[in-house]
Parts: sequence; structure tokens; C-alpha cells
Amino acid sequence: MSVQPGAGSPIGPAELKHRTIHRRAMEAVIWGIPAVNYDLMFQSMVRDAKGAVNQILYWSRLADWKNQFLTPNPDTIYFMPFFSTKGTGPMVLEIPPAGDDGSITGTIMDSWQVALEDVGPAGLDAGKGGKYLILPPGYKEPVPVGFLLLASATFQGYALLRSILKSRTDEDVAKAVAYGKRIRLYPLSAASRPPETALIDAIDVVVSGVIPYDTRFFESLHRMVQAEPWIERDRAMIDPLRSLGIEQGKPFKPDAATTGLLESAAQEALALFDLRYETTYEPHNEGKRWFLPADKTLMDSVQTGFTKADVYPTDGRGTLFYFAYSMVKHLGAGQFYLFVSRDSDGNPLDGGSTYRLRVPPDPPVRQYWSAVLYDFATHALIRDMPCASRSSQSPGLQTHPDGSVDVYFSPKAPEGKVSNWIPTDANGRFEALFRFYGPGSRCSTRPGCCRTSKRSIESVGRTQFHRSGKIMKQTTTATKTGKPADWATEEAAYTLGVQAYLWGVPFVEYGKTSVGGVKARAVALNSFHKYPALKTAKDRFIVTPNNVTIDGYGVCDLRDEPAVIFVPRLADDRWYIVQLGDHYDEIFHNIGGIKGQQPGVYLVTGPDFSGAIPGEMTQLRSRTRWAAAGLRVFVNGDADLPAAVEAQKGFQLMPLSAYLKQGLAFRPQESSIYALPQLPSADAPEGLRFFEQLGHWMKSWLPATTGNSDTLVNSFQKIGLSTSRGFEWAELGEPVKRGLARAVSSGEQIVDAAWASTGETTNGWKYTFSGGRAGHDLALRAALARYELGAQLSDQVIYPNCAVDAHGAPLDGANSYVLHFGKGQQPPVSVFWNLAMYGADMLFVENEFGRCSIGSTTDGLKQAADGSLSIVIQSAKPDDTSNWLPAPAGPFNVTMRLYGPRTSVLDGSYRLPPIMKQA
Repeated sequence: MSVQPGAGSPIGPAELKHRTIHRRAMEAVIWGIPAVNYDLMFQSMVRDAKGAVNQILYWSRLADWKNQFLTPNPDTIYFMPFFSTKGTGPMVLEIPPAGDDGSITGTIMDSWQVALEDVGPAGLDAGKGGKYLILPPGYKEPVPVGFLLLASATFQGYALLRSILKSRTDEDVAKAVAYGKRIRLYPLSAASRPPETALIDAIDVVVSGVIPYDTRFFESLHRMVQAEPWIERDRAMIDPLRSLGIEQGKPFKPDAATTGLLESAAQEALALFDLRYETTYEPHNEGKRWFLPADKTLMDSVQTGFTKADVYPTDGRGTLFYFAYSMVKHLGAGQFYLFVSRDSDGNPLDGGSTYRLRVPPDPPVRQYWSAVLYDFATHALIRDMPCASRSSQSPGLQTHPDGSVDVYFSPKAPEGKVSNWIPTDANGRFEALFRFYGPGSRCSTRPGCCRTSKRSIESVGRTQFHRSGKIMKQTTTATKTGKPADWATEEAAYTLGVQAYLWGVPFVEYGKTSVGGVKARAVALNSFHKYPALKTAKDRFIVTPNNVTIDGYGVCDLRDEPAVIFVPRLADDRWYIVQLGDHYDEIFHNIGGIKGQQPGVYLVTGPDFSGAIPGEMTQLRSRTRWAAAGLRVFVNGDADLPAAVEAQKGFQLMPLSAYLKQGLAFRPQESSIYALPQLPSADAPEGLRFFEQLGHWMKSWLPATTGNSDTLVNSFQKIGLSTSRGFEWAELGEPVKRGLARAVSSGEQIVDAAWASTGETTNGWKYTFSGGRAGHDLALRAALARYELGAQLSDQVIYPNCAVDAHGAPLDGANSYVLHFGKGQQPPVSVFWNLAMYGADMLFVENEFGRCSIGSTTDGLKQAADGSLSIVIQSAKPDDTSNWLPAPAGPFNVTMRLYGPRTSVLDGSYRLPPIMKQA
């Protein structure tokens, strides 16, 4: 039997069914994309940033390309509370009042990204701050007074909150972060004594909301259908989704034929979105290419919560969420946006070409403007770019005498324009978004307003530049080789800059760690900040922590005087080590460790110290004027902790003058041991910031004579780096600046490649043996500083890491694994071994059993009758927990610590067995 639709050709039942599925799947994409958009962000928050529901995802500094949500703003500090009222009841989102210390702009949304209300000065609280109470669907219980009530049609949702910057200086960024951390999220049931709000830092984590137009889209949509109630306006989608295999209470398991239809429909929906994106929106000003990314029907529907009976703009909504996330309740009140994807001639913006955007003087903003570039294919920040935007707050931004600003988009910075340049990928299309924060009266959602604020993007200088394939070639005086006259200067700076970058990575990494550690009061200056408890999953400061030692961390400032380390004679035979490293990331001495107890008084001196050494002291000389000191004291189980803490108290670090005056009775003032070291300025263009930091730390940590005695350091003076003056970037010519900006990008790639090839991988375990002693291998030393800063010497401890099973598949808590040691095959060590569990962030993973590691000192560890030992690694609690290492529900990795590794480990004759997945 066949069906005859009209005058067309006969269509068989199978074909008719296929066409129906394809058509309904395409409509499901258009209708469901806001919820999928939300779900992808939430899943990435949980999976990649290791967050959870009713926690706040935030960025502790301005984000870079690693924020792969759709069209984010890298010129603001984001805080994103992800909430759910299911099981907890109403949730309170507390916004601090706006003032001199900060201001929030943002919107609270349900999981369909319908704007419940704007917050901050342009929101419901009018800048006075307030407690927004988010009610579950159908909530009828009485609520206390004093709250701003928001009725949500879904259990889940999130808020996109921006902590507004006064400037892009490190100080103002830190202030914006600190202000944003005053946001609180907690259940109404706990309002009388609100618990601490969990803040999950996503900086340096790749989080992604990029929409996959394949089966994964429908998997996400199915997840949302299971999690949320049907909203009355969407009940017409119940049957269409059921025909695709998406139904509440049932699994989503499409067969191969349906999968093919779903993926084809998703790709067709993507093509339709592409078309609508480039043809639907009217130019905001006549004759210009910029457009407001929403039509009036959609904006009206947003303001009414999509409740108007005769309007439901799913096409407009779907197109919006194909390239962006979040809605604003009242567009134009707190922020205003204009998009562009084509130049003034109507051609697509091509990453291989050079463009100029002129921002006229006096743009209509009370706070700041921002221009950001995105990959047209993903609508996320262009991957691997050193910067993604320029704003009116960008340091060093060049302006014309009339106050106008030219911003350049190109794969290579135009000469002299690095500070006004946003890099592009020469192999793809891009789009631009211009943001107005605190928009003035000339900004409006009405066409024709904001006329003085924009002009179309232009291809640069017809007489100065021309197109040559996908590159822009400058037609200036050329050398005999056909290259620009300043090419040799740029290349020389680039070559020397790469060497300086690799040489300087440890200095910059130690600078970040020193400042961050002291600021967080986790590391002390000229004293030990001691941790008298074993680390748990709540400790988030130090990556790859261990919980078999109690530790102390200090930074020795040796510029004015040496530091004294007192090591006591312990009553018991307890293992400890005092690790001393310079800021080249080289260990210059270990006290204790495999050598056993070494009590005494040690004098840590800088490289230019020439004073007398008190007779009872042993001198330890650092090559840098600052040194890192780490103390570790072994704890043999919980019962041993009090004795270990008592032993830890005997270790002391203090300035020499304090020791000579007061001896071990000295007690440092908190104001001195947590005083922040002088921070590097942030005046240089963004592409040169690395060298600006390096110059600052060179000047702080190296004697001025180093520049004369060290041939390599002396050569850096050609690129403005010296130990006496730091980094004099303003004195450099533009070719040198271009070369150095390129050097940073190349240096980062070299470091990553060096790390990938470091050590060896056997049975899935990666071993590195060069920690603390990389010598003159600059790339290796940089890689170790970037990924294993402060690593111990391999004869003291080795840290093999494993993230895959015996077959190379990633470790995941959905599976069960066993690490099996045959009789006599446990790790050969002179001290002890320990296996620790980490999430992707290299931090402990919380579990109800309270065990983050297991090893030779674990109480109750059981060997089999044949003398073998098996460690069970899984998320589900086994009947016998003696040998169980709890795993999280998702991806994880483990690190084995081999304290006092035997020769067989060091020479390669012993290697850990693979981790075996169990059936």
C-alpha cells in the first residue's frame, strides 16, 4: 500500500515515517535549543569544572578562550549560580548592594532560559541588593516577608551575573572578584543560618556549551524532558518527541536508522539557523551591517515570560540560542549588544584578512564598551588565541586626538597597533559583538538610535594593504629577499624571545604561586604556614595534594637577610623532609627524607650574601633571592596525628635577625608573614604581559650582577629584559614587540610539547624523573614548572600518574577497576607508597567513606592468602571496604607516590601494573 499526497509521487509507509521523524526532529531542535543550551553549560560545569547543582561557577580573573560557552564576554568577571529547587524547596539567591566596592549586572533564568528577573542597579533590587526567592513549579506554601519572589516554571535554572570592572588592572579585577564572592545561594530552609556558598573556579578549565548538531543534541534534550515538568505552552511537543524516542520515564535508545535521521535533521536545522542569523535581523542603523540579535516579537515575549496567548516565537528564540546564551528581561537597561558577521561591503568576515573598526568619540556608555571576536562555526571564543577582545578599559589602548579608537581584526597585528589588535584564525570565519555596559540614552532597541556609536567594519587601507590569498601583506619597502625591511629585527626578537620565555616560565609560575599563596594565607613569608590536619576534598589550594603527611609552606625573602630553618631532633623515627628550591624550580637542598633525621640549624642565604655564618649553622645557598620551603611530616594513620602535629611544631622558619634576638621563642606577626610581595605592573600590551611579569621577578629575585655574569641573561637586554631594570617594553620598536608577542605563543606550544614527551609511559602510568633538576634543558624545565612546579627529586619520591585502564580507555567511575600486585610485587620503596584519587582538576574527590587515598600505611589493608594485594577502584561501596579506593561518578585519575623509591624503580626494572577494568 502507498500514500498519494496530492499530485505528487507515491510515498511508501517507510518513507513517510522517515520524513515524519526528520521533520519532527528538525522542529525539536528549533524548539528545544534553549534547554539544550542550558543543559550543555550545566553538564560542563559538573563534568569539567567539578561543580554541582546549587553551587556558583565563577572565573577568578578575566577569562580566555577556555570559556567555550556561546559568545561570552572576556571583559567582565562572570558568576553563574546553577540552582535546582527539586528536593531542596525554594532557593535564595542573595545579591549584594551596589556601591563603590562593586556592582552586579545580570539576569536570573529558568532552565528554558526564560528571564525571571534582572538584578542589580538595572534590575528588580535597583542596586540596593536583595534576597531573590526562587520558587519551584506550582509552589503554594506561604513564604516569609523580605524576599523578592520569582516563580519558576522549572526546577532548574541559572543566573548570569557580571561583576563590573572599574578597570582591567589586577587590583580592580581582584576587587570585582571579591565583590562577586559576596553573592550567596542557599535553600530557604537554611535562611536562618545560611551555609557557606560553594564557589567553583573555572579559570584555566575548558568549559564548553558549544552545541553539537548530532545525536548528542537529542540526548541532552531527553535529559531535560526527564528532569522538568511539561509547561502548558509546550504540551503540543509531547507526541512529536515521543515519535523520536524522547518520553518522560523512558530511556532514549534510537536505532541506527532513527539515529541517521536525527543527525540529518540536526544538520538541516543548523543550516536554517545559519541562514536566519544572516538574513533575519534588520541593520540597527540604516546603511550599516550591525544588528541587534533579537526581533521585537521575541523581546516582547521575553518581557512577558512567553505568556501571551497568541504569540510564541520559537523560530526567533531558536536562532538566538544557536549563537548565544542567557536572556535579559529588559534589554537596554543594564547592557546593550550589537552583532556583525560581514564587512562594510557585505562580505563575510574572513580570519585571514585585516579589518578596522572605528569606535567614534564619546560612545553612549556609563561604564565601558567592549568589542569581542568569535569563531563563526562555533559562536564561541576563537580557540588558542592570546586575547579575544579590546575594550575601553584595555591598558595601552591607542586613541585619536578626537577620542575615537581604531580596533583591528587580523591574524597578525598591524605595525604599532598591538594594543588595539584582536587576533583572528587565518583559516576560518569570525563574527564580532560590540557590548555597551551601562548604556546611555543614545542606546535603544529602536532602529535608528545609537547612530554615533558605531560604523561598519572596513577592510583596512586599500592603498596600504591588499589581499593575498588568506594573508594581508604590507606593501612597504622590502629587502632583497622580498621581505619587509624590519623582518630581520622581528625575527631576531622572536628567536631571543622564545629563549627568554622558556628560561623565564619558572619565574612567572613562582610569581603567581607566591603571590596567590600569600594572598590566600596558604603560604607564609619567612615562616612556615603549617597545616596541622590531613588534607581532604575540602582543601582546594594545592593541586595533587597528599593526605599521608601534614605540611608547611613558606617563601624565604633573602633580599635583605638570610633565613633560618630549625630542624628538631624527634623522639620517634618519623619520616620528614624539608624541601628547598630556588625560583628556577631547582631543588638546592633536602633536609631529612631518605637521609633520615638531620636535626640542626640551617642558614638559607641568597646568591649575593657575603656575611659571616654563625658557627652552629649550616649554610644553604639559593641561586635566587627568594626561595621556596616545603615541610612534610609523615602521619601513620588518624591515631598518629596528634604525635605528628607535636613533631611538626618543632620545625621553624624565621629571619636571621629574629633568630639571633629571640631564638626559638620568636613568634612572627601575622601582618608580616602575610604581607603581599610587590606585584608586577600591568601596563604593557596584553601580548607582552608575560615578559612584563618576567622582568619584574628578575629584578626582584636575581642580583643585578647576573646580567653581567650569565651570558644568556645578558643577551636578553636586546629585547628589553634585564635584572637591573626589569622589562622596558616602552623603549622597544614595533618589530621587536611583534616578535616577542609571537614568541609567547610559540613558547606555550613548545612547553606543551616538552611536557607531552617528558619521562615515559608504561602500563598507562606516566613517570617523570627530572623534577627539581632539569638543568639547562630550558623547555623541560619550563614544562616541569608549568605542570609540576616544586616537584621533588626522583630519589626522594616519584609520582606516576594514570588516567587510563589497561586498554587505554579513560578511567571513569561508571566502571569498576582493580590494581593488582602479585606476591612480592608491591612497589619497592624504603619509606612507604600511597595511591591517591583525583578528579580532572587534580584535587581530591569527596566521598561518603572519607577516603581519598590508600597505601602501605592504610589501617586494615588486606593481602590475599597467596601474598598478593588487590586495590579495588570504583564508585559503588563494596561489601569489604578494606582495600577500596572510592572513585567519583565520572572521569578520574590516580597518582601513586613512591617515597624512597628503590633502584629497581629508578632504573626501570620495576614498573607498576596496569589498572584492569572489571566485567
